[in-house]
Amino acid sequence: MRRALIMLLLAAPALAHAQTPSAGSILFDSQTINLRQCLRTPSGTGVPPLMNELDVGLTWTVDLDDNVNFQAGGRFRLYASPAETKGSDDEGRSCTQPRTGGQATPTFIREYTGTDANSASMLFAKDVEMNTLAAVVQNACTNTSEDATIYLCVAWIPPNGSDTAERGWATGTIRLDRVAPAPPASFNIEPGDGRLRITGCTGTGAAEDDFIAAATPEGGGTPQYSSRGEDCDLRITGLTNRANYSVVVYRIDTANNPSAASAAMTGTPVPSDDLWEHYDGAEEGGCNTGAGAAGILGALSLIAAAAAARRRKS
Repeated sequence: MRRALIMLLLAAPALAHAQTPSAGSILFDSQTINLRQCLRTPSGTGVPPLMNELDVGLTWTVDLDDNVNFQAGGRFRLYASPAETKGSDDEGRSCTQPRTGGQATPTFIREYTGTDANSASMLFAKDVEMNTLAAVVQNACTNTSEDATIYLCVAWIPPNGSDTAERGWATGTIRLDRVAPAPPASFNIEPGDGRLRITGCTGTGAAEDDFIAAATPEGGGTPQYSSRGEDCDLRITGLTNRANYSVVVYRIDTANNPSAASAAMTGTPVPSDDLWEHYDGAEEGGCNTGAGAAGILGALSLIAAAAAARRRKS
């Protein structure tokens, strides 16, 4: 225990340093903005319902111009653009100018003053609305055929300086991920007592994708969702035995974009009293643990004893 504590204390400075932006850089607490974040859809809503942070936290350290010392009392100005700015150029640096001709002028997002501008480093994350950043990209939330990059630039203005009197800069990028994954091409349904098990999803997708399944009573009703799974081995519980359900599966990519629903299949929960229901190793550690194995052996012993008794009576 003491050794573990010593190792943790030794690692603490390195961990803290890893979270400190280097001079001239912006760090983000999320690397992507997905379609629902772009639309600022309330978290936990939609089909399927997914949790999404609607703001992104930014920290930065500005790279000061030559022969310039930081002074408290100035201000930071945050800009966003669909193209690179001159904020990281060697000469003529500016957050308000695009790097190449013909590109849109960077959009002013927010200004930070007071205690927020007392240091060249902003180390306590400042939240910015994701949809505000995404808005600088043309057709941000409607062009679902390709991703886009959003370029951010922070300019430091000394006390009493005009908006263009930039003397320090930090830049960074965040990806607007607006391409939804493909839905599963097919899957398997296994009936259980008041539940359905979904396995064997096929189709094109990334290994990091997750899955969610939904069962809706045939004829209409409220869908019942499974928990989110890292692989396609899902349980939909709380269902009515012998009722037919329309079952679909959604693929969820690493940006938390859901696919369209897969083609529907019919599933019907049925009352059962089999080993799978009582000794489900995946859910309760049954088959893979000593207790589960003992339970199964006990059940098999009872079955064997009952069979022997019947033979003796006959």
